Amino acid sequence: MITFLIFFLTYAVVAIGRAPGLRVDRTGAAIIGAILMIVTGAIGFDEAVKAVDFRTLALLFGMMVLVAHLRLAGGFAALVRVVCTQFTNPAALLVALVVTTGLLSALFVNDTICIVFTPIVLDIAETRRHRPIPYLLALATASNIGSVATMTGNPQNMLIGEMSGLSFRAFAAALTPVATTSSTTSSTTSPAPSASATVPVQSPSAATGAGTQVALPAYFVGASSGTGDRFGLYREFVRTAVPAGATPAQRAKAAIEVAMNAQPFTNDKLYIQPWSGTSVQDVSVDKLITITLSGSGSSSFTKEQTRLAVQELVWTAQAAIGKGTIPVKFVVADGSATLFGTYPTAQTYNRPAKALQYQDLAPIWITSPAREHVFTSGASVVATGESCAFEATTQWQLKKSGAAIRSGVTTASSVCPLRGTWQVKLGALAPGDYTFRMFEVSAQDGQGLVADASTPFTVK
Repeated sequence: MITFLIFFLTYAVVAIGRAPGLRVDRTGAAIIGAILMIVTGAIGFDEAVKAVDFRTLALLFGMMVLVAHLRLAGGFAALVRVVCTQFTNPAALLVALVVTTGLLSALFVNDTICIVFTPIVLDIAETRRHRPIPYLLALATASNIGSVATMTGNPQNMLIGEMSGLSFRAFAAALTPVATTSSTTSSTTSPAPSASATVPVQSPSAATGAGTQVALPAYFVGASSGTGDRFGLYREFVRTAVPAGATPAQRAKAAIEVAMNAQPFTNDKLYIQPWSGTSVQDVSVDKLITITLSGSGSSSFTKEQTRLAVQELVWTAQAAIGKGTIPVKFVVADGSATLFGTYPTAQTYNRPAKALQYQDLAPIWITSPAREHVFTSGASVVATGESCAFEATTQWQLKKSGAAIRSGVTTASSVCPLRGTWQVKLGALAPGDYTFRMFEVSAQDGQGLVADASTPFTVK
């Protein structure tokens, strides 16, 4: 009876994820359950030691080390981004995701593939305004199915392989056909694209006209450190009015109008407004994206701030159009030959290569929770984002009503100069007003802040 009770309580905590009222997670519950089994005499100590398959543990440990290094090097993130950028059709993207996830899960531990891929898939779905749920379901399903194919796909397979004495080749030969058939079946449902509601803020200038509301990506120049001495580009998704059946050029014009007006965000974001007094008059798309502006920009900003101001329009236009890095050309209605008196309108502008994007983008982005998002009490809160940090390491802090209640360290999927994705599981939070903060401390003195970002949200 006692043995059954220990098993039932342990399994219940594993199923729930955490012991109610205690700081005991699944791992802690399993360890406590094992200790109680020995203490109560349900199993002897020697029997318990013999029950541990150390060969399986060694194989699992080795795979985890290998996967950890690939993740830190950005290998997984780079692969999934390459695959996803090749497919713009939602159904084709779903199939590509299923195939890629299944193959990698067959070679590596499937849990890690899910952890690494989830924030990247969410980011891509958000950027393309697709519903993320079909992609996440495909990721989870394909990962489980793909892991069936080989001995290294998941810990259960490792244990079965070791105890059965099967070779890696024999195991794969028997189960790869099963995984392949199941994976093909799992990719038959096509997701429907849908507008993202990441930031429910509406641009006043973009909303003056009949049309439909869509979430458009807009980039803003903002301080990337608490001291305000460093700047970079931040991306927001803003619900904006566009004409029904809007063309790519109309979408780009609406997004640029939002990007040129940072005023709605200045209450809790250190965004600047270098385009104050300037408006976008026209956008055309052909072999170039041509942006016609009413003026050449304000003269009261530093050279770096104005360089980023030009780049924010480049990034915004390209993201809104969604057809890759089409070169951008500027035209000033009053005939000015330069922007901000420095940047020639005769030349074209573009995003830098991925290895150099740290020159434009702020070192830390918090993509979720969205600013001022409201969570239902009891819902699990997960913070996600991107960063370009030394050794991929940043620190985080959770505040409730202005007081710090929790903190920790997280590691991104890539090391700077490449941007990596990160995730922090905050769990279910009590009702209240919260602020999630992510920051990087200087590696030189361990005190100064290299980058700092935060976002407010509420739990009701």
